[in-house]
Amino acid sequence: MSFELPGYRECDGTYCFFPYEELPRLDETLWRGEFQWLTQLDDQRRQALELHQQTSADQLNTTLNALLASAEALPLRLPAAFVTFMGRPDLREQIPSCTACYFDLAQHIVKSPVGAEGYLIRFLNDQQGVLYWYLYLNAAGQEAVVVSPILFDAEDLEAISTEAILRNVGFCGESFEAFLYRFWLENTLWFALSDGQALTEAQEHYVKHYQ
Repeated sequence: MSFELPGYRECDGTYCFFPYEELPRLDETLWRGEFQWLTQLDDQRRQALELHQQTSADQLNTTLNALLASAEALPLRLPAAFVTFMGRPDLREQIPSCTACYFDLAQHIVKSPVGAEGYLIRFLNDQQGVLYWYLYLNAAGQEAVVVSPILFDAEDLEAISTEAILRNVGFCGESFEAFLYRFWLENTLWFALSDGQALTEAQEHYVKHYQ
């Protein structure tokens, strides 16, 4: 679930469904947990980002520490890239959102309603509550990122059928950092295209897929 890329990928709403296997391929050598691919946002863009951020850095750090303790008791291992990123406001503030999404953390880890022995941690919200993004983990150490309009850590899941849940969950990243890179790249690309700015090499390579 993502947005349009003006002139390259159409979408008739805030978000549209794009089959994962049809998205541009990414350079997997970038996933080192260092976030060296992030570039500094200009002051104007960073100030706009602050306007729709609804959770303070202190709140996120407190919740992250509680989630780390909960994960250890399950037992689960939170990915190092996830812990690093969610614990560092200097990294989070470099990722803009053209749909006013903001980083947040669920107060607790929830059992995944689908999948074998998996768990979900909400970490990103659409400002209007249209979509929520979750880190999926299991005891075997597998991870992924999924998206859904369902607020899994707040709603009564017993009242929602498995079929309805499956219809409303989308796969959007084989790891936390892989998802985050595409989210960052598509958002910075949207702003560049909308503002008529020159594209970076990575952005040019991404839109070439749609040509």
